[in-house]
Amino acid sequence: MKYGKILGIIVAAVVLSLLALAIPATPALGQPEISLSPTSGSIGTKVTVTATNFESFKSTEVSIFFNGIEIENSPLIVPDNGRFTAYFNVPENAMPGTAQVMVSTIIGGQIIAYFTILGAKVELSPEEGPVGTTVTVNGSGFYASSVVTF
Repeated sequence: MKYGKILGIIVAAVVLSLLALAIPATPALGQPEISLSPTSGSIGTKVTVTATNFESFKSTEVSIFFNGIEIENSPLIVPDNGRFTAYFNVPENAMPGTAQVMVSTIIGGQIIAYFTILGAKVELSPEEGPVGTTVTVNGSGFYASSVVTF
């Protein structure tokens, strides 16, 4: 009788172990993430927002904001694969410094990345000289694809 109980316990343990192996495990979903490309630029720069691991939000709306203002073409619906891409241009009223890009989910979750807005800068070479001196002007941080007047 004593051996029967021990044998019964061993058989039950083996059966339960085999059942645990047969039950498929649900994979854990990754933390939603966004990345920006490029991560810095001047006014007018086209920025790509790439979102991954949004499977738990499939078929729901997410909104995308640049410094608290919703971008054009937002909100959008998350596809079944949990990945999406959105584009926007840095607005002309953006001030130099760090800007926040945020993807907000319908339940209030927020995923944030940062974009550096470069200020306009001009360098002259040489900085001084007599009348007739050829001067090279190098500039950066101006509105993309716009005319600059000297």
